[in-house]
Amino acid sequence: MGIIETIGVAAGVVVLLLAAVAPALVELNDRASGPVRRTVSGRSGRAAGQRVPTAAWPA
Repeated sequence: MGIIETIGVAAGVVVLLLAAVAPALVELNDRASGPVRRTVSGRSGRAAGQRVPTAAWPA
């Protein structure tokens, strides 16, 4: 195999590994962020259409 094929196979393996561990990473992130207040629809944050607080622009 040439170098291009080797890089392609390595990239494919990385993508498959990330796809395999993504659900676990999301679960860990959810647990680390603590309880989230949900809206009536069950969504929270931007998904629920809430505005994200930002710093005020200087006048």
